[in-house]
Parts: sequence; C-alpha cells; structure tokens
Amino acid sequence: MEENKILTLGSLIGAEGGACMVSGYRLIDDERYIGVGYICVPYPMGFIEEESFMLIRARDVTKVYFEGFDDAAAQALAESLGELVNAKEDASNLAHYHQYLSELLEYNPEEE
Repeated sequence: MEENKILTLGSLIGAEGGACMVSGYRLIDDERYIGVGYICVPYPMGFIEEESFMLIRARDVTKVYFEGFDDAAAQALAESLGELVNAKEDASNLAHYHQYLSELLEYNPEEE
C-alpha cells in the first residue's frame, strides 16, 4: 500500500493482527516512526470494549480490502495529516491541526 495515502474512515484494512476497520487517526512521532496511525476496531465485530481498539501504523497496513467514504472534508483532513507528517509535526503545525479539527467539527456536508 502507498504509505503516503491516508485512508478514510470506514476503510477495511489488513495488518498483522488481521482485518480491522479504520475509525480514527493518530499522529505518531517517536524515534522509530513519524507518520499516521489508524485507530481501528476488529472486523467484523467492531467495538466491543475499550480494549478492542488497535493502533495500526499506516506503513504496517498489508492490504486494503475497502476504502471508506471520501468527500471534500475527508480529502482536506488527509491533506492536513500529510502536511503534518511531512513537517515532522512541529508545534506550529500541530496547533494548526487542532484548529482544523475544531473547524471540521462544525462542518455540515448537507450545506454543500
């Protein structure tokens, strides 16, 4: 899978632990990896309890079975996440990202 492509929510992916569905994102910045992590739930059962959430690094995705819904908001978020990863998540970009998330919470796709 192309590591730079950010998958949308609802995407069904394969990784070492089996199949799971993308339900969120997390930026990972440690000494071994700088990039996007997907917060996932196991497929097909989904969320069962808090411990069922998994964090899968984008580079650890072995297969994409299905890509989730994609629209202008999803594309803007993917672009924003990509910019943060490319900039090594410096403090000003992280503040920009949090501002973007606040604006995204107010987004209504029916207004388009």
